[in-house]
Amino acid sequence: MISGTAILFILLAIFFSTISKILFRHVLKETDTYAFTFVNQIISMLLFLPLLIFNFSMPSNPQGWIALIIAGGIWASTVFIGNLSYKYSEVSIRESLSQTRIIWVLLFGVLFLNESITLSGIIGIFTIFFGLGLLLWHPERKLGRIYDKKVLIVLLGAFMISIATIADKYVLRFFSPEVYSFFSCLIPFLALSFFLKGKTPHIKHLFKHRGVTAILAIAFSAVSYYFVLLIFSSTNITIAYPILQAGILFTVIGGIIFMKERENITQKIIASIIVIVGTIIIGK
Repeated sequence: MISGTAILFILLAIFFSTISKILFRHVLKETDTYAFTFVNQIISMLLFLPLLIFNFSMPSNPQGWIALIIAGGIWASTVFIGNLSYKYSEVSIRESLSQTRIIWVLLFGVLFLNESITLSGIIGIFTIFFGLGLLLWHPERKLGRIYDKKVLIVLLGAFMISIATIADKYVLRFFSPEVYSFFSCLIPFLALSFFLKGKTPHIKHLFKHRGVTAILAIAFSAVSYYFVLLIFSSTNITIAYPILQAGILFTVIGGIIFMKERENITQKIIASIIVIVGTIIIGK
């Protein structure tokens, strides 16, 4: 049974996440992916620094540190691929398509976190697949859009973030959400620093043309991520994670309204609703 506090955190996470995703798409359409990813880690790290200072605690178990380093490395590639998908895919398509991560999270949760999957979870998975099939369907292609480059990038990003999510849940056994939120940005920042050469002009371009919007997008994303960590630290991931994805409809509608992604509107909305139904079934 999910608590009232967890539900509140889920609603807040969905609210901030929806806004940040639309802003991410707006910024990355005109921005170098690496430059934005690098700046994202710096700003997020600074935002989480006060939480680290006032809630500082470290585990004595070396296993926790090993898990932290591995999780940080996973996040370094995950955030870059995720931002790449924002650059090349409409947010109204990306958001529904990326829900394949729910399936991976459930499977990984069972395999690595000793959590269980119910019959409703299995039914929910097939429902999500049906919604995604509708989203990808194209009358002039036998396999829909499945081989489009932007679709493959989104699918890869969904797979990577599912691994990162399981890593988050595992590392939170050793670290508080406040401490881990900082290090989950610091380690990718350090990893990305090795590839900074030649990217300074792109970073300057980002701040000159999309600076305010980028900062807002990153701030909203960081706040959403913190609420997600709070949820994962106290709630079964196979229950909480699917419910979190119910916010996709807001993002799809936001993409249609604010980003003017008007192609196949009915198909996008129906597919999103079907995917949401699948997440609700899984969360029962």
